[in-house]
Amino acid sequence: MDEFSCPTCGSDDVRGERQPGGTITLTCQSCHGIWARVPKPSCPRCGKSDVEEYGREDWAYDDPDAAKGNPQASGHHVGAGTFRCRRCHHTWAQSR
Repeated sequence: MDEFSCPTCGSDDVRGERQPGGTITLTCQSCHGIWARVPKPSCPRCGKSDVEEYGREDWAYDDPDAAKGNPQASGHHVGAGTFRCRRCHHTWAQSR
């Protein structure tokens, strides 16, 4: 199953809609399942998508009050990521 097949029924009859912030909401036309994905970045120099992310700036806890006594609390990265193209070795920062 690839990322464009429905994770519920396996159908490839999937439609996508880009949301603010870059996330794409996918909807299966067969079973009406809905899920989201973040598209992979492509290199601004050569256009290839063989890209690795190797750094993120800024961390935000999902619940700051719960994180006060627990540094392992869940959270997410905000701000810019640092990327490197495996083909042409170009490096750049990109906000999400």
